[in-house]
Amino acid sequence: MAGKDTKFLVIEKVRPETPVDVLFKLPLAQMGYLDRMRGEGKVEELYHMIGRQGIAMICDVGSHEGLSRLLSRDQRLFHMKR
Repeated sequence: MAGKDTKFLVIEKVRPETPVDVLFKLPLAQMGYLDRMRGEGKVEELYHMIGRQGIAMICDVGSHEGLSRLLSRDQRLFHMKR
């Protein structure tokens, strides 16, 4: 059961079918969003996965619903596998 101190590890990888133009446009928007979430304390750590197109992050959102809200607002939602 998730609670106040529950943290989630999220590993995102770019879907192979993602168009190249999307790969170039969306990362900046995504990083801006994730930086704002870091400022709010919802994203505690954020790591680039070396040698892969994706990220790993530790989210401190308190519940599965909070995690779902955080991820659903990410601009690359439909272009990532989690």
